[in-house]
Amino acid sequence: MATPRRDDEPKKITYDDHIKPIFREHCLSCHNANDKKSGLALDTYQAVITGGSGGEVVAAGDLDSSRLYALTAHRERPFMPPNQDMIPQPKVDLLKVWIEQGMPENSGSAIQKPKASSMALTVTQGRPEGAPPMPVSMTR
Repeated sequence: MATPRRDDEPKKITYDDHIKPIFREHCLSCHNANDKKSGLALDTYQAVITGGSGGEVVAAGDLDSSRLYALTAHRERPFMPPNQDMIPQPKVDLLKVWIEQGMPENSGSAIQKPKASSMALTVTQGRPEGAPPMPVSMTR
């Protein structure tokens, strides 16, 4: 019996259930095992993880390092799919969530919490409270 999902838990997006159908509709005419444009096949989970001639195209939990997302979201060139409109936004959003969740393969795969952005920086202003830290030898 499946454990009910709490309202604050994200819906698990998996390659098998959500991403492969998107690839099948929009990508596999060029990126399949028989016709790997740029050395990239997207017809199996392992092929997606392996990447293409330029290396990895997705990084689990790291949207900023996932070139596949940048190309399909039309954030980087060459836009994918080529010479066509962008894939519908809800499908691009599924791809985004799938990468952020760590790219689970199927319903049995665990999701991970998104990594903090490497651009995130906490800045505080003013001086910290209390005495400045001193070496132990100077406090005696």
